Amino acid sequence: MKSGASNIKQTTRKNKDVLSENSAFGIEQAKEELTIEKLRAYDGFEDVDEEEAKEHIKLIKTFARVLFDIYQQENRK
Repeated sequence: MKSGASNIKQTTRKNKDVLSENSAFGIEQAKEELTIEKLRAYDGFEDVDEEEAKEHIKLIKTFARVLFDIYQQENRK
């Protein structure tokens, strides 16, 4: 895949940065489904085709689930 995801930042919704530091501090954020259009708003993803975007979204969701499972395990200790 050729996304350029190493420099992830949002190019449009400046005040609603999905990757903001607020989530790291336990501040609740609105849950929004990641869509192809929202994915294309990030640097490096502007020109991804639909199939590639679907694959990126699937991988992001899988990664998020893995991180969440690890987080839950760590908090049970």
